[in-house]
Amino acid sequence: MKTVQQRLDGAASKLNDFAKRHKKPRPISISWLNSFGYCEYTIFLRYVQRIEVKPTFIMQMGTAKHEKLDTEFRETAEESKEPFETLIPKVARGEAPPFMTRDLPVRSSKYKLLGRIDEAEFSKEIVTILDDKPGSTSRIYPNVKHQVWAYCLAFREHYKWDNEIESVIRSTQTKEILYAEK
Repeated sequence: MKTVQQRLDGAASKLNDFAKRHKKPRPISISWLNSFGYCEYTIFLRYVQRIEVKPTFIMQMGTAKHEKLDTEFRETAEESKEPFETLIPKVARGEAPPFMTRDLPVRSSKYKLLGRIDEAEFSKEIVTILDDKPGSTSRIYPNVKHQVWAYCLAFREHYKWDNEIESVIRSTQTKEILYAEK
């Protein structure tokens, strides 16, 4: 059975090959891994041909759910005076208390990927990377997993995290955990 690293290497390789064929400058958005798995042609139309697709009702609902989660978080969150680049290693060493954040930027030079993690929960032992998805299905497609794994790998590289990482896919509709893997 392939490891998460091997599966993501394969998905990232396919996406990078696509980018080379269509002369897309790098880095590539991690969210492309999800879109690419559904329909490679939509990536071609949107990012190569620059054809804007009108958002569907489902897309609009997803955007609204994400905005609601972000607003709820901002209403209760305490703002850190310390940048994530110094705070996260302190948490990993047990020198700062656990915390959570939303919309955390990540970048991977190795995979030539960048993105923003929906939510990350930090403790000394583990970081949980949560990707919010619409719906409440028990069927999680490989491209959705590729996206959250890419966030995990980019996070590890970007913040030099050596402790455990858990990847989680959560329903924006029910807040139910649909998938989790360490």
